[in-house]
Amino acid sequence: MSLINSTYFIGLISIPTSKYADDIQTYIDRYEEKVLTDLLGYTLYYQFIEGLEEPVIDQKWLDLRDGKTYEVDGKLVKWNGLINEAKESLISYYIFWNYKTENHTITTNVGGVDLKSENSTRVVETQKLTQVWAKMLSLYGKHTDSDLKPTALNFLNEFESDYPDWEFSLKGNINYFDI
Repeated sequence: MSLINSTYFIGLISIPTSKYADDIQTYIDRYEEKVLTDLLGYTLYYQFIEGLEEPVIDQKWLDLRDGKTYEVDGKLVKWNGLINEAKESLISYYIFWNYKTENHTITTNVGGVDLKSENSTRVVETQKLTQVWAKMLSLYGKHTDSDLKPTALNFLNEFESDYPDWEFSLKGNINYFDI
């Protein structure tokens, strides 16, 4: 059961309709669990997925999935959740980044090849991929973020007692110069 689907790949992370766009579900299946186990730890990820399959879903799982407004130091913070109506999810940005980095070249019997297209110029997508990673990180969270920033990390920190098996894996920055 995937939380997101192909409708999340819009705007900066849109994938043109083609044979390759049909492959996106394969990438969702491969990378959604990876990013969520990095965010939650395997034990909490397993509890989360199991909790969503219960006949009556515990509110803490709905808050994690769908978002919640809460208060920090007298100020409201709106965590948009892992999925939402705006179709903006750290999961989709993470998947898109992996999709594009894996499809930059094609492996053949003679090695890696770069596709050549007629009437167009191929460009290096490093800047776009850097933007995509930065957006994913802004939703995922960093330890240097303000407590008022609506990230998954801040949400989980705020409600840590609801998620006692939580284990967070920090993600680093990626920049245009790949350093």
